Amino acid sequence: DEFWMGAYDVESSYLLHYVRQNGVLKLDDKKHPFFKYKSISKIYSESENRLWLSLDGKLLMINNLDKYQEDTSDFNVLIRNVSINNDSVLFQGTNFILKDDELVVNVDGNTIAEKKIDYIPGCADLADFDACATAICVWPTDEYKGLPIEELELTFDKYYNETLLPRMRGESDPESGYVPYEIRTATAYLILGHKDKALKMLEHFISVTRPREWNHWAEVVYGNFRKPGYIGDMPHSWVGADYINLVRAMFVFEDQNRLVLGAGVDEQWLSGEDKVLIENFPTHFGKINYDIYKDDKTIKIKVWGDASASDGFVFKSPLAKKIKKVTLNGKKWSKHTDSDVIFNKLPAEMILYY
Repeated sequence: DEFWMGAYDVESSYLLHYVRQNGVLKLDDKKHPFFKYKSISKIYSESENRLWLSLDGKLLMINNLDKYQEDTSDFNVLIRNVSINNDSVLFQGTNFILKDDELVVNVDGNTIAEKKIDYIPGCADLADFDACATAICVWPTDEYKGLPIEELELTFDKYYNETLLPRMRGESDPESGYVPYEIRTATAYLILGHKDKALKMLEHFISVTRPREWNHWAEVVYGNFRKPGYIGDMPHSWVGADYINLVRAMFVFEDQNRLVLGAGVDEQWLSGEDKVLIENFPTHFGKINYDIYKDDKTIKIKVWGDASASDGFVFKSPLAKKIKKVTLNGKKWSKHTDSDVIFNKLPAEMILYY
């Protein structure tokens, strides 16, 4: 019998309140100013006299029509699929709860404690182990920074050590099928900084394409590839998309408002006179190019293009050795860690010393 609508003029945004009277929806007499100079993205629902809406990629809550409360963190997420139940809001796969009048992320802490588990459950209600599902919180939803990192990494390590490695060693039942969209876990590993595991997973999944000559995957793959059984769709574009996303992230991926470069570049690719080169690589921030060359003691990197990220760029060192010194465009550069170089503008020519 009522609904809310966002509107704005040159100065302010407003919440417009419509109510049904005698079967007709009418606008009430008052415009409720919301946030000056900004527009409302979407309004979701009213729950216990609280209004939930999105503004510039953030989830906002209004306790009353004169005040609003903004979530304490920025959540740059796709706006869709919101479910509201009293003080609990499911917002793009992440469960927010109202605690002490603040919106906080429910990281399944209660489930972990109650069920006595040490991993992030695929489903909080079931407390099930599903690392492939949990990988979605790393990419593409980018929600993992609100989760407990120890339990998150243990989730992927449990899958890697107890499921994947035995399969790769031929210790698993060859008559048992599995779904190769597990490859998305490799993307999670890559973004979390575990390049070695991501590369091993990539090599493994490339070896189990079905049929082999198709260079693609079935939805279900068996160790015994001659076993008759359910294979689902073949080729399976979902798996193919996960593969493409992994390979893309090895060279470039977006992390909030910055670009991360070279996260999956294998040191072996730089042997001899070989170098790594990408050209006209499309990103959310524009196109980017880079090349990487290795000599006896240094790595030389050139980055150019029209990409412009507000939080700059991070280049991941392709070597396992620690970076000792960096020069940027001919000058000593201090913004680096043992493994990363941080810079803000293009073009950039870097020399990494080890």
